[in-house]
Amino acid sequence: MAGRRKKTDQESKPDIKFYDEEFLSRKLGIDRRTFHREVKPIIISDFPEILKEIGSENPDIGLDSEDKLYLGNSSHTIVKPTGLSIFDYI
Repeated sequence: MAGRRKKTDQESKPDIKFYDEEFLSRKLGIDRRTFHREVKPIIISDFPEILKEIGSENPDIGLDSEDKLYLGNSSHTIVKPTGLSIFDYI
């Protein structure tokens, strides 16, 4: 599945795409259930401040071209960087 592209200012922000759990699990080499039940809860618990800032307890997960992790609300109007790579969670 192609990711939904977040429009950003190219000079100041990276190009961020939001993906479904199927894509993210394949990227990590794990099954979707493992991603949903084990990895995503760890990601969420690592960033309580970001969850408050974006106003979501179940954020969408986005990646930039370097696989850096971003959390966003469901409409992607508020998107925050985590400073970590998605691969830090395997």
